[in-house]
Amino acid sequence: AVVSTQSTGDLMIRQRCSLRTPRYIRVNTLRRNKEQVIMTLDNRGYTKVAPGEPWTPFSYYCDPLIDHVLVFSPDSKDDLTNFALVHDGSLQLQDRSTVLSGYVLQKLITTTGSANDDLIVTDIGNGNTACYLAALQNKESSILAFGPEPSATEKLLAKSEVLNASNVHIVNEPFLQSSSKDKIFKGVRGILCNPPSTLSGVVDIIELVVEEGEKFLPTIAKGPCETTNLPRYVTTQYLTLKHALSFPKVNTVVYFTRSIHPQENELLIKKVVDELCDSFDDCPFRLVPVDPGVRDSLISGNQSYYEPLVNMKNVHAETAVKCLRVMPTEDISGFFIATFQRMAAKPSTILERAMEKGTLGGDSGRHDGKKHKKNKKNKPKKSANAGETAMDPTTSSMIKVREKKSRKSAKKKG
Repeated sequence: AVVSTQSTGDLMIRQRCSLRTPRYIRVNTLRRNKEQVIMTLDNRGYTKVAPGEPWTPFSYYCDPLIDHVLVFSPDSKDDLTNFALVHDGSLQLQDRSTVLSGYVLQKLITTTGSANDDLIVTDIGNGNTACYLAALQNKESSILAFGPEPSATEKLLAKSEVLNASNVHIVNEPFLQSSSKDKIFKGVRGILCNPPSTLSGVVDIIELVVEEGEKFLPTIAKGPCETTNLPRYVTTQYLTLKHALSFPKVNTVVYFTRSIHPQENELLIKKVVDELCDSFDDCPFRLVPVDPGVRDSLISGNQSYYEPLVNMKNVHAETAVKCLRVMPTEDISGFFIATFQRMAAKPSTILERAMEKGTLGGDSGRHDGKKHKKNKKNKPKKSANAGETAMDPTTSSMIKVREKKSRKSAKKKG
């Protein structure tokens, strides 16, 4: 039966759900591999079962989607909390939704870049997601994590050390204060855009407070129906996503919230998508469907207690079908994911823009009807910003490719 949560009883309902929610633990491959962890679990008396099989307090199964995530019985919490592998950083207790956000980003990165690419996490939170991305990427990759509170910086540094995530670099400023053209971001190809949200999809609120701190308690205590501060969250989320899409070298952006409100999710994404359609030259990103394998793995037979609370009346179906919305159940906390990828500019667009700027050489782009002699001594003018040549970036990169090929040909002839 669906239970109404529009009262203070919501906290009790969520806590009852959390008592039956499985415990998700990520194998930290920066410390140990999965086989070593399973061997230790066997020695401790744990039994591996298949997904869906009855389990005991000392049984677990491997997550069917994410290979390095283990799923334990709800009754195993006390034993796992005191487990040596948790204390030495080999295992990390982590909500499955936050693992999935990093998993989706890294999977997209592998299709457009490499495991050496730098990544950004717009809100470091408790550091779990940043450290997870560090494990997925190579050591040469830098994970730039923004916005910790000054009082939390030392704790986050200590956590990354325990987890051996040496390539996590904490940026002590809000993401919105960063410049997308800063040289520090020249190697960044992917961004996990995880701005603060109402957390209306979180089931285990006690675990969240333990992991993230008491700062979230006032928000959660008001329940998922509380929308007083919703406009403030939506504004920050919108600005954060737009800023993420402005980074010139980034190819992939994953937007993630732990909210059930359409205003923070589908409606916000629709607004951004409409703006992208009007400004393709300045921001050539497009909303792309979330990986079907991820979507199919999250289909649950359990009805959510929160289903009646969500008004999807104004949600654009074409936008929603490309996103991933998971409502909170006894199996998992609720969350939302949308994925954006940079689209390649059409050849005709490149040529038209180059002609307009007069960067094709010769008389291209000139409309005064006069012939002009070539002067090899004339150098391109410097731009007013960073001392770069006033040349269209796309054309410039094409010229560099040609020069590279010419050098290779010269070497072969030599």
